[in-house]
Amino acid sequence: MNRKRVSGFAIVNGIILSVVLVSALYPFLNLLAVSFTGIRSISDISGMAVLPKSPTLDYYKALLGTPYVQRAFFNSVYITALGTLINMALTILTAYALSRDNFFGKKVFTIFLIIPMLFNPGIIPNYMLIKNLALIDKYWAVILPGAINVYYTMLLRNIFLSVPKSIYEAAEIDGARHFTMIWKIAVPLSKPGVITIALFYAINHWNDYFKPLIYISDPAKWPLQVLLRQFIVDADKASLFGPLQSVLYAQGESALPFRGLQSAIIIITVIPILLLYPLLLRYFTSGLVSGAEKG
Repeated sequence: MNRKRVSGFAIVNGIILSVVLVSALYPFLNLLAVSFTGIRSISDISGMAVLPKSPTLDYYKALLGTPYVQRAFFNSVYITALGTLINMALTILTAYALSRDNFFGKKVFTIFLIIPMLFNPGIIPNYMLIKNLALIDKYWAVILPGAINVYYTMLLRNIFLSVPKSIYEAAEIDGARHFTMIWKIAVPLSKPGVITIALFYAINHWNDYFKPLIYISDPAKWPLQVLLRQFIVDADKASLFGPLQSVLYAQGESALPFRGLQSAIIIITVIPILLLYPLLLRYFTSGLVSGAEKG
């Protein structure tokens, strides 16, 4: 009977990965437990607990029932969806052009593409540009800056380079135009990489709070991340419930504790990404590997 010997490296590696996994999951599980803990029991739950006491949905009902959170959630979905769509359209077109040998001026264009990545003008010039374009307090102020990421573009270019040239040549012989070759050849054959980059863009948009904080002063257009920041950093219940409801939720025996609301709004903010990520996880590794195969 053959027995496989487990090396010391494999044991140590397994221990380290287990510690990292527990360290990553534990804070989330604690937040989850606090967000489901009853109002009268929340003072008894410790920072180490992973199971709720007197389970309740009161915090989620209160948060999801307020138009402020609903509107912020819609704003986040809208910015993420539209922003990712624009990002991917520009990135795919640019990466395809840079991957073709017959693209005139490719080297010069690549240099101009890389320069902004190396020399960022900073916050004030960017703000002045957005202001001069009359984009302040508009969704476009958050979506258009960084509409194309140079790193992701070069990564997708490398992925497109892995597509055999013979396929393009056969398509050209059949009379296919470049847009046809992009959507019928390059993108389908590079699906893992394309989906991986789309995931990166979507996560960046969903988690971004700095640009909305700088460019959007209208609370009606705040995404969920800015609302989260206002509530947690400034302890501002009015940002979630409005001035009147925030007073009502702070009085009486049924008052909703700040700790429970804080945990629940964080969970609401991160759940969409956690639900999206496993669906695209199977493309993640193959997408990065295919992008690293060609330089």
